[in-house]
Amino acid sequence: VASSEPFMQSVSNWLSYLKFRASYGKVGNDGIVATPRFVFLPIIDRLNNPKYANPQPGGATDYYRYIVSAYPNKDIEWEIAEQINFGMEAKMFSGILEFTLDAFQEIRHNVIGNKNTLPSSAGVEVAPLANIGKSRMRGIDFSGKVQHAFSQDCWMILNGTLTYSKSIYKEIEEAIGKPEWQRMKGQEISQQIGYIAEGLFRDQAEINNSPVQGGDVMPGDIRYRDINGDGKIDVNDATYIGYPETPRVIYGFSGFFNYKNWEFSFAFQGSGKRSFFINPDKISPFVKDKAMLKAIADDHWSEDNMSERPFWPRLSTQSIIAHNPYEDWSANNEERKSTYFMRECRFLRCTSIELAYNMPRKLMDKLKMQNVKFYLRANNPFLISNFKVWDVELGENGFNYPIQRTYSLGVNISF
Repeated sequence: VASSEPFMQSVSNWLSYLKFRASYGKVGNDGIVATPRFVFLPIIDRLNNPKYANPQPGGATDYYRYIVSAYPNKDIEWEIAEQINFGMEAKMFSGILEFTLDAFQEIRHNVIGNKNTLPSSAGVEVAPLANIGKSRMRGIDFSGKVQHAFSQDCWMILNGTLTYSKSIYKEIEEAIGKPEWQRMKGQEISQQIGYIAEGLFRDQAEINNSPVQGGDVMPGDIRYRDINGDGKIDVNDATYIGYPETPRVIYGFSGFFNYKNWEFSFAFQGSGKRSFFINPDKISPFVKDKAMLKAIADDHWSEDNMSERPFWPRLSTQSIIAHNPYEDWSANNEERKSTYFMRECRFLRCTSIELAYNMPRKLMDKLKMQNVKFYLRANNPFLISNFKVWDVELGENGFNYPIQRTYSLGVNISF
């Protein structure tokens, strides 16, 4: 506690409390894998289909195929989280301002995952579990409070929190032949790999002079970047794009004000530095009797709107993946996404706001009541976001049930 030291007495009139702390520790975790329960034991299952008839004359018992569902690994070790934290706590101006600031780092050793780099010549049926890498998370965590009484009947409290964190792979087992721009080492853990969309084709001449890409390509379709320069767009041109799909920044703040019998309170929360992807196949108009979103009707490529990046490429009676197969999220077991339908998710939501009035104390004593409070409350009244098509907190699941906005007027009576 630095504020207890003699050399801090000269600033004690405005800095009443100052504390520094540091911690270090290691924590083991063997609960990462749910199945199989015992990684050091093999699991062999029977396939009920297909089954084979008994080749012996009169044999009544059918034969089944048995497969290895999990290979044993007697050398696997726990994941170990090595954590270090530096913190500071302070109170200033006679307790009007308080805050806590922490800087932290967590390195996870022996990250457990499936060993997918084994060649097919090894003859394994499923990728075995093993310790395949190391990850690191760094960040800061801040919380603050401002409280002040202007008089006996007027006072306020403000609270705020902010967390920033970034998690990357420090070491990870990968295939030897991977291009440098597809390697996971150094990339964020939840960052998506996909194609870079450079815009839309303006005419047939531009299509003819661009790298060859799949689909029935016409003017108004998406043009992708040929990263490796081989003259064609394929899986080798995918790279890491956007922010991670879990937000780097999460924050919130709230306040409470009291003036005589009146109360006013509010609460906000938000996040940023996160990307999500719109699934274009799910919102392709005219396909399977799907209606057209207003966002598509208002901003799609056409002869009258040949902008570089409208909300939607050209309209078609087919799904968009027929012309832009690199937007097919489930093509050949490869999840295909691109920056064209990637959106940076940042928002600030007012989660609640309330105005209340407490009946005077003298009147309560006459009525022999403890308290009567009238209030007007709104939950989720508004949202500030750079994405307007649907509630940004739904992410890619835009057709899920949205967060409800509610208003209430009521009275709380205590006897």
